[in-house]
Amino acid sequence: MTSTQHMRQRIVQMAHTLFVQQGVEETTMVAIAEAVGCSRRTVYTYYKDKQALLMAVIEREISLMSQSLSEVLSRPGDAITKLLVLLDNHLQLIQKTVQRQGVHNASFFSDSFNIERLRLKYDQSEYDMLKRILQEGHDRGELLVPDINSTAYLLLKSFKSLEAPYINRYHHEYGKEDYLRIIAAMKQLLRQGLTNHANTKPITQ
Repeated sequence: MTSTQHMRQRIVQMAHTLFVQQGVEETTMVAIAEAVGCSRRTVYTYYKDKQALLMAVIEREISLMSQSLSEVLSRPGDAITKLLVLLDNHLQLIQKTVQRQGVHNASFFSDSFNIERLRLKYDQSEYDMLKRILQEGHDRGELLVPDINSTAYLLLKSFKSLEAPYINRYHHEYGKEDYLRIIAAMKQLLRQGLTNHANTKPITQ
């Protein structure tokens, strides 16, 4: 790692710490510079303003999420098991990432346009994982998936649609029990909708 990369990484790490402790709005570029042990000018050399630094922090969080999800591919198990584990990990990682931002940052992920732009790489990575799991399951005769690409796309969108209800499931308008029924239906849909029943016995709940 070069000195430039090290400094950029350190600025992002310290900014994240201060954002969590004090909130994004209350954290100044001066405070970040002091925490890093450099001048404010140095911070501005790498990041033109606090918004750019905030986006770098979020991009780092998204990258960590992507790395964690990729571990699912190396786990043992059939394709359906891997899809269910991927769904659970996806939702847990989203919740943990939001929680890591601290109580001060209700608006941490509020810039939906920029967040979606930053999530493109993460989404592409998860899309590729879904395609790989589906293809392997199809090749082994576990799954019956005529269109791998479209099925992976639909699964990705379905996973993302459950993020907000999962994070807010104790306060969600549907309530915790209703949410649990939704996620159970989603898992049953994965099992019964993708399983090649000619070669595999249906998996019970």
